[in-house]
Parts: sequence; structure tokens; C-alpha cells
Amino acid sequence: MRIAALILRELVGMFVDDEFLAFAVLAVVALAAALGKWMSVQPPVVGGVLLVGSVVIVVSSTPRASRKRRTMNHLTVYCLAASPAHQRGAAPR
Repeated sequence: MRIAALILRELVGMFVDDEFLAFAVLAVVALAAALGKWMSVQPPVVGGVLLVGSVVIVVSSTPRASRKRRTMNHLTVYCLAASPAHQRGAAPR
């Protein structure tokens, strides 16, 4: 049972690595669907909402992901340097 949960967690992690990005895309798609379905907005306008929303999401998500990776890289280096195997002179795996 633990293996199945681990596999499921990894599969979800492949698609939802950045929670902000995933929720923002869902919000833009929901907004475009609502505009097209209930407000009877013309299709080119709905397409424009999707295009502009996607560009805004990517532009705002890129610095977040960069900061997150930079933090994770520093954490990895710190953890490797603090590990007992590294202090004994063993090669890291």
C-alpha cells in the first residue's frame, strides 16, 4: 500500500510541481470558459483572455520557480556538506 501511495504522489508531482502555476492555469481556463459560456463573449475575446492570461502566468511564475530552485540548490549543497559521509571524505552518491 505504501508503494502505491508513493507512486501516486510521484505521478501527481510530475504534473503539479508548482502549485501556483497549476492553480493559475485552472483559474484562467475557468475564467475563459465562463466568459464564453455564460456571458456570450465572442470567441476571439475568449482566445485573447487565454493568451494574455497564459503569458501573465508564465511571466509571473518564472521568477518564483527560479527562486525556488536556487533555494533548493543551496539546501542540497548544505545537506551534502553536513552529511557524515562527506565529512569522512567519502564520495557523495
